[in-house]
Amino acid sequence: MGRLSVRLLPVVLSLALAACASAPAPRAATIDLVETERLAEQAYRQGDHARAAELYADIVEAMPGEADYWYRLGNAYARQGLSQQAALSYQQSLALDSGNARGWHNMGMMHLKLAHEAFEAGEKRGSKRARVHEENRRLAEATARVLEHGGRAVSAPAPAMATPVTAMPEPGAAATDGSPAAAPEAVDAGINEEAGGSR
Repeated sequence: MGRLSVRLLPVVLSLALAACASAPAPRAATIDLVETERLAEQAYRQGDHARAAELYADIVEAMPGEADYWYRLGNAYARQGLSQQAALSYQQSLALDSGNARGWHNMGMMHLKLAHEAFEAGEKRGSKRARVHEENRRLAEATARVLEHGGRAVSAPAPAMATPVTAMPEPGAAATDGSPAAAPEAVDAGINEEAGGSR
């Protein structure tokens, strides 16, 4: 037994020294995360949303289970017009905290913006003779109106629903309402800034 103790003593001492040497690392990481959060909030308040997104991305990489930081990352992406990244960040936030009503709202706004962009692209790039062209135009206009008002109720009546594909007008027929698609200001008018709360 004495020989075993002598042989294990260097191993035990090495492990103890290694534990002591690595003990300050979590505190240093915590201090870095606190400072990173402070810098991210400051960048966001100053309108440097790209920097805020970069810093919040660092935070969620270090703490992926924190819904609030995913939400804030989504807001920083949304302010840059990065709808897909914002929607994914909100989705992750909601997977961790499904009770965040603001998160649901913001994710819905991003999906609405993505839908608007898709309908608008379909209208612009597709043939005006294609049966779906009129449907894309109407839906682009409808989503633009909602986005213009930041997701709040719109006083103008909603556009008429498109007729079924079997009853679409003949190719080359004029549009019935003739109104141009309104370009939305910025979808960020509908983004809720506050984290958590109002659940």
